[in-house]
Amino acid sequence: MASITHPEEAGIFTAPVATLAPKLSIGVGETRNGSECWEGFLENCQISIRTSPLSISSAEAERLWAYSEELEQKFTW
Repeated sequence: MASITHPEEAGIFTAPVATLAPKLSIGVGETRNGSECWEGFLENCQISIRTSPLSISSAEAERLWAYSEELEQKFTW
């Protein structure tokens, strides 16, 4: 089991920070380095900069979706 490096109580603060932090709304709707939602993830109540651009890119999401349809079936809704 992973060790906890900060008090349990600290974990409850991420949700209020996500709700109230004005920095999280900076850049909404913009694209940087081919990625949307840049700096839009929190880690220990801080904005995370360790996110790979591939994991938050609409273009990459579309490419992965198309590839999964090639492997299995077309999805519609």
